[in-house]
Amino acid sequence: MVAVDSGDQRPADGGRVPWRVTSAEPDSGPPAGELFAARSSRWQEEARVPPCGSGDLAVSVRWFRAAGGGLRGEVVAENVSGRVCRLGSKPGLQPLGSDGQPLGVDQWVTLEMRVPPFVILEPGQSASAPITWSGWSGRSASGRIVVSWQGGSATVDAAGPIEPGPPKRGVVGSLSSSWFTRIH
Repeated sequence: MVAVDSGDQRPADGGRVPWRVTSAEPDSGPPAGELFAARSSRWQEEARVPPCGSGDLAVSVRWFRAAGGGLRGEVVAENVSGRVCRLGSKPGLQPLGSDGQPLGVDQWVTLEMRVPPFVILEPGQSASAPITWSGWSGRSASGRIVVSWQGGSATVDAAGPIEPGPPKRGVVGSLSSSWFTRIH
């Protein structure tokens, strides 16, 4: 068990002092400070890996019908290059209309923290990110979608349904995506 000090002392600005580890039971693993230093060092090392560019990844999108008429699916990115690269952030999604222009669908971006915020992909490895599209009642979609990430983008033909049904009354249809996770 780890003992913590809640920091009852108040700094000059009136805020609380952050929690800090004051002791740990023997054989309970490395102290929290050592764990943080090891993770921080690994993160810094991985952050030096170059970002995956548009030519490094083969990207695909697959949609499935979800309850309520929306779509759920995934973006899969495979490292097809001969180098290690870093895939960062959540993918951006921009469905295109039959005229090839963006439909203008809003994309929700949640701000939960993930450390490190990227995945390192060796040649041949893949990562996926879950995606949703809650509803649409605008211009007709073409089934093509621009997927963007830190370092590049790709325009792909999505598999499955090309657009969701209209949003439920009082609900604005929007896209969302989550973090990439290595799948193999």
